[in-house]
Amino acid sequence: MNTQTTILPVSNVIRLILSLALIVVLAGCGSSVRVQSDYDDTVDFSAYKTYQWMPQPTGANLEAGLAGPIIERSIESELNGKSMRQVESNPDIYVVYHAGVDEQITGAYVDRWGYGYRGYYGWGRSADVRVESYTEGTLVVDIIDAGQKDLVWRGVATGAVNNPQKTREEIPQIVADLLADFPPSGM
Repeated sequence: MNTQTTILPVSNVIRLILSLALIVVLAGCGSSVRVQSDYDDTVDFSAYKTYQWMPQPTGANLEAGLAGPIIERSIESELNGKSMRQVESNPDIYVVYHAGVDEQITGAYVDRWGYGYRGYYGWGRSADVRVESYTEGTLVVDIIDAGQKDLVWRGVATGAVNNPQKTREEIPQIVADLLADFPPSGM
């Protein structure tokens, strides 16, 4: 049996490893939305049956823009689906959201070994730092006990906003994911 083994030069192996690492990092930075929530574990969430939008100061959530009404309808739909009822007065909880965007900067350091001709033959090392910016959107939903006026639950969704139209289309699913843990399990 005749087998032939090909040995890649060290520079090619390093490039391959760095390329695979970059693919993994970029895959993790895709359009996925990170969702997290926190709550007061001393609260009996089963007592909450009604909600009302908390009045917001003039100018609040201007960054939500065209997404604002979609966010509100999506939150209402999720809460109604959890057998909660929107009321005009005397709610069990107040609901308020905050939305915003912010420019974020990412950097990647690429260290290269190789050989070439720059007046001399031989091995060398070069390094590049690549800096990229992207827009990150954040949606925060707060649930406030109307009687105590205390924050009892907060959900935060964060992700890249590459295409505002697509992001607006994804809002109902983002809100569903965000409110999936409200009320908290076991409550």
